[in-house]
Amino acid sequence: MPEFYQNYLKSQLELSQYLLLTILVNLSQSIKTVKLETLAAALPLPILFESRRHKLQKFLSVLGAKVEQLWFPLFTSWLKANCSDYQVLYLAIDRTSWKSINLLMVSLIWDDGQSPFILNSWLIKEVQVLSYKQRR
Repeated sequence: MPEFYQNYLKSQLELSQYLLLTILVNLSQSIKTVKLETLAAALPLPILFESRRHKLQKFLSVLGAKVEQLWFPLFTSWLKANCSDYQVLYLAIDRTSWKSINLLMVSLIWDDGQSPFILNSWLIKEVQVLSYKQRR
């Protein structure tokens, strides 16, 4: 993980949350798959599989709930550090439904690569509400 992310996440997360996140990032890069069961099986914690799976579920839901407090400020700080005021930025936007979950994927195209940002269904609803209010 880049040092910029490490410093920011250390300041925003508890130590145990930060350590679990770094372990998950390393695991997902080595396993190359992101399934809850696969990550839980590979997680190096001396607890039962079901406890590891439950811990991951809880941790990921906490991180997902911190979109406005954690991820948006991180993205904003990164943009301020790496982009000039009048630089043209390219975004790729995709909305999809996966079972009962609506996902909005926004990716910043940067140096022939992408930086994905996943926005959950509650944010899509907020955007739709704002859009509706603006039309009135």
